[in-house]
Amino acid sequence: MSEHHLPFYETGNDTSVFYSRPYDYSIYEVSKLGLKKKYTFIFPMENSIPDSFWVKKVPPKD
Repeated sequence: MSEHHLPFYETGNDTSVFYSRPYDYSIYEVSKLGLKKKYTFIFPMENSIPDSFWVKKVPPKD
């Protein structure tokens, strides 16, 4: 974890905080009752990596 990024954020009350993890599109709420998934981000398909990204070879640039 970077020194400049803390994964905890204020919720507006003093009984819980929001928690996020790198490369995870969910926001969790942490309280004395436990950890609960609060929000999930869903991005448009045109912003996603195609299925062939990891298997298709890219020709070298000249």
